[in-house]
Amino acid sequence: GAHGPVRQMPAGERRRGRRGRQADMNEDRGDQSLPITTVCIAGIPTHHTAESFRQQLDSWGLMGTYNLFYMPAESYMGIGTAFVNFIDPTFASLCQMLFQQYQFEGSVTPFHIQGLENNIAHWNQFVIPGDALNAPLIIPTPTPSQWAVNGVNTM
Repeated sequence: GAHGPVRQMPAGERRRGRRGRQADMNEDRGDQSLPITTVCIAGIPTHHTAESFRQQLDSWGLMGTYNLFYMPAESYMGIGTAFVNFIDPTFASLCQMLFQQYQFEGSVTPFHIQGLENNIAHWNQFVIPGDALNAPLIIPTPTPSQWAVNGVNTM
């Protein structure tokens, strides 16, 4: 596939030291039984719309790795926050790794509500019926790219 230049960088070797800002995906959680698939991405630069930020994630190779994407309109929660549910916990970790690799503004942390169904139920409370524009985007049959699968396999 033509996914742009592939940077051959051993995972995590480059920036082992920069641990401060990003909590590890599995630290600080009382309930360890659930794998993390849903993340909250906070501090997204304000020039991003939901559409442009999703394209940003997709351009990093995350297209097809998530089945829910929600970046509320600013009237809900302040701008610059997105919620993404990945189809596998490894893709959630890959997302966090890419944020560090590209030194993108913002932080990726586990969301306190995990899983597709739980998130749909949660966000539907806040969405005005018929307001599809501000509703979470559900991707019924996401298919990860070979790049994303390879990326996870080398983690």
